[in-house]
Amino acid sequence: MKEYFVQIAFVGLGGFVGSAARFALSEIIKQFDFSGQHYATLIINIVGSFILGILSELVIMKDAAISSELALFLTVGLCGGFTTFSTFSLENINLLRQGLLLEAGVYITLSVIGALVFFAVGLLLVKYTLAG
Repeated sequence: MKEYFVQIAFVGLGGFVGSAARFALSEIIKQFDFSGQHYATLIINIVGSFILGILSELVIMKDAAISSELALFLTVGLCGGFTTFSTFSLENINLLRQGLLLEAGVYITLSVIGALVFFAVGLLLVKYTLAG
């Protein structure tokens, strides 16, 4: 049972760091005034997916010297706190409520495809750079 609480602590600490990083990056991105908060979320989701792709491949590599606690901290905690798909949902509903159907459609498409593509790129980057 003690191990379970240690894992929760690592996930919680990672979540704190990831959420704080998401907020900070979002504030920086908003300084460029892309005409909406949802662009910050889009960029964060793509960057977070890229990082999670890298980390997930590192965690499953046999030669990776990473503890299970550190893996939880980085993947479930840090990346889970950093990516913002719950905010993504809220922002899309708001776009739809405003009648911005095309913008919502583009945002959804770029978010989903961008996240999947950059996850794969991160995974492949590690796989072919470190496994070679």
